[in-house]
Amino acid sequence: MGSVYRPAEVEAVARFAHERKMFLHMDGARISNAAAAQKLTLRQATRDLGVDVLSFGGTKNGLMGVEAVVFFRPELTENFMFVRKQGMQLASKMRYMSAQMEALLTNDLWRRNAEHANGMARLLEQEIKKIPRARIVYPVEANGVFAQIPREAIRKIQERYFFYVWSEEESVVRWMCSFDTTEDDVRTFAGVCGGSAAGGAGLGLRDPIFRFGSACAENGGKSASAIFVFWLPELWPSALSGGGDALASGGGNCRFLASLDWLCLAALGEDFSEGG
Repeated sequence: MGSVYRPAEVEAVARFAHERKMFLHMDGARISNAAAAQKLTLRQATRDLGVDVLSFGGTKNGLMGVEAVVFFRPELTENFMFVRKQGMQLASKMRYMSAQMEALLTNDLWRRNAEHANGMARLLEQEIKKIPRARIVYPVEANGVFAQIPREAIRKIQERYFFYVWSEEESVVRWMCSFDTTEDDVRTFAGVCGGSAAGGAGLGLRDPIFRFGSACAENGGKSASAIFVFWLPELWPSALSGGGDALASGGGNCRFLASLDWLCLAALGEDFSEGG
């Protein structure tokens, strides 16, 4: 899970389909992350491998509710304009969505966003590996991290962060990093995971100083830019008496794992064209 298809694997699937007079549609919600991870262009990761139709993801790479359906075989587009409208995917102000897609495909912004998300996932992997009761269960190849953590820790972490439990039976969770995930976000999250897995209140047990950053610091309707906890045994009683309860309750709104799942269509630039 979270793995990346290699070019030879996609070519094999395309060849299998084409030999049987079928077409290959690629779900490319995270194709930018896959291409960036393998240092491929978008064309090299799709069209050149035999893909016939691509759902090109923008929402998970920095755009606001923008996706695109890319046909590499024009003959397959017959009636698609009508299908798009019948499927309620024709926005009344499509130019606002197209402008976002044009920006994403200009000056390799799609690649920079994807490489950043992938890098944050690798950082998260490193931080989670430091937690004794946590285990990375699948190789981190793009922007997703799958980890096995104690069930009781999952409930504690979900009080502050939203994420999916991938396998209830095996206590495996899925964590996704995005284009705007920061290193502070990752280390803060890993600190909460470490504290929860250790049976604490969810604060960072690993670091002498733990910063609960602004990305997650909203408590009781009041925002805080940063909260510092000095995690030293001799200082903990005074920390509790000075507002530790508020710190322990934490905030619930964090952009770290936020995502949108709307499907729209947009015009594309030249990234997938013959010369792109």
